Amino acid sequence: FRAMSQQPQKRQRVASPSAAPVPAEAPALSSVVRKMGVAEATATAERYRAQLTVQEQAVADGKKAVQIAKKALQAAEKGLAMADAERNRLARLLAEAVEETRPDADRIIARLELELAKRYMAAEAVATNAMGDLCALHRSGHTDAQPLLRAARLLAASPHVAFQSASLQAIIGRLPTGAPMSEDLRPVLKTLYTPLIASTPAHSRQSLPWISIAEAVSLCSDVETAEGPLSAVVIAHVAALRSSVDQSAFNLGHYGRSPQTQCPLLDLLHPILTVLRASSVFDAAARQLEAALLAELKASVAASVPETPDRSMPAEAAVARQAGHPGLGDFLASPSQQEMRFNLTKAGRMALHRVLDGPGISGKVSHESEGSGRDRELVVRKKGPTAGDLTLRRERQEKHRRLLQAMQQVASPEGDRQGPEGQEMHPIAIEDSN
Repeated sequence: FRAMSQQPQKRQRVASPSAAPVPAEAPALSSVVRKMGVAEATATAERYRAQLTVQEQAVADGKKAVQIAKKALQAAEKGLAMADAERNRLARLLAEAVEETRPDADRIIARLELELAKRYMAAEAVATNAMGDLCALHRSGHTDAQPLLRAARLLAASPHVAFQSASLQAIIGRLPTGAPMSEDLRPVLKTLYTPLIASTPAHSRQSLPWISIAEAVSLCSDVETAEGPLSAVVIAHVAALRSSVDQSAFNLGHYGRSPQTQCPLLDLLHPILTVLRASSVFDAAARQLEAALLAELKASVAASVPETPDRSMPAEAAVARQAGHPGLGDFLASPSQQEMRFNLTKAGRMALHRVLDGPGISGKVSHESEGSGRDRELVVRKKGPTAGDLTLRRERQEKHRRLLQAMQQVASPEGDRQGPEGQEMHPIAIEDSN
């Protein structure tokens, strides 16, 4: 009885919910490998979950702090950029203010040095403006001639004669008319015109302002230069121009006339002679130029101008025949034929092109292929004088005769009044070469 009454009580104790069951020892399994038991794993997971919650809160707090810091950094960077821009603006204003404290002459020289170092042809305008401004400062009494001399030396050292020429003309053009030139400008002018006269090769003389050079020599009373290199170079230059068969081809635009109406005697030699005649100190140089001008005028008046242009090219014709092109030689030797067409194969045209571009003929004729297919031809045209050129030469010859007559009358007013070829020379007013 005692044993039976105790059994239900034991069952109630086992089934009571308040009593935690004691897990039995897990059997060893072959398909599952555990690092820890279920109870230990449960406790470990709860611990990590609590730690993760803490760290997530820390991350959230950190993100907020980073956002705040980024906004502060952006504001700081914006402030830095504004401060830097203001600093640069003030530095620029300071540099401008410091530059304004420099004398105008120093600023002009600095700009001129910078442009000349670039070796651009645009520096010609800069040189002209620089010399003009320095002349204005000198004339107004704001500076002496030293800045002008410094600029002249810079330009004289340049290999571009155009810079020296433009600067010389800028000074001559800004001198007061009728007033004596300041003595301190003589070294400036001499620094510019001396290298132009002494070292300019013959092929570059055409671009020089010889009348302005003569005016500068006259203003400086440089008798030695006038009687020596100036007269010799001008006479040689004019003789070279006159010796050309086609004078109208010379481009003397800096003398103020169009290429079609310019003459080396009327527009160059005679004006230079007039400049030097204005002062008695240049009598010897004037006599040299006058003798050269008289000789050139007599040669021009005595020369005969044909009614029709002679387009024969005997020397070039000989070169063509020697190269094995008799047809081309006959065309070049013709005094009247100006154009000829050659119907040749492609190889024949190429061979003729080579002859026309070769020594002895190159540059004296134009040649180009026209047409297409079997009708393609090589067209050769001579570059000789035209009928208009002959008319121009006759008009110029008449002006030469008038000038020669006037000069001979001045030289010997009571002397022989016979012109070339025994013609009587009547007084005729000299017309402008235009």
